[in-house]
Amino acid sequence: MKPYTVDNFLNEKEFMNIAHAVSGPDIDWHYSYSVADGSEEETDMYFIHMLYMGLAEMPKDGTLPKPPEKSGYYHLFEPLFEKLPDFKLLMRAKINLYGRTPEIVHHPDHVDMKQEHMGALFSLNTCDGGTVIGDEKFDSVANRILFFDPTQPHHSTSTTDVKRRLNVNINYL
Repeated sequence: MKPYTVDNFLNEKEFMNIAHAVSGPDIDWHYSYSVADGSEEETDMYFIHMLYMGLAEMPKDGTLPKPPEKSGYYHLFEPLFEKLPDFKLLMRAKINLYGRTPEIVHHPDHVDMKQEHMGALFSLNTCDGGTVIGDEKFDSVANRILFFDPTQPHHSTSTTDVKRRLNVNINYL
């Protein structure tokens, strides 16, 4: 799949509902030690808010997995999920927050999950950060969505021109 973007993906009201909630002081952010897969030491800061984590793989000990949990903010994102092309099943959705850095930091390449699925990255604000797939950088532009193959190596960057870069990473079938 060749990566592509769609501008103004949500209508203004749907987008503002999400952007306002995510940018506000009440959402809980969780520090992550690694932006990518944890195989390389990173010096950048990164926070996530897990909207939904479905079953990525069966537990190796043979037990049944615990049922997926939805964030209290999940309902705000339903219009986004419903507009995804060929959407059947949400595997994972998380909001990413990258803090401002003095210069653009390129995080390590990674793949989201190994099994075949579809990926989307929805930008909640405009900044000079972005996502790099191969040799191409896709800019973060508010209300723009990037569709791509998340089983192929890609990476994110920090931002230098705003306090934080905010986006939603979506993995689905």
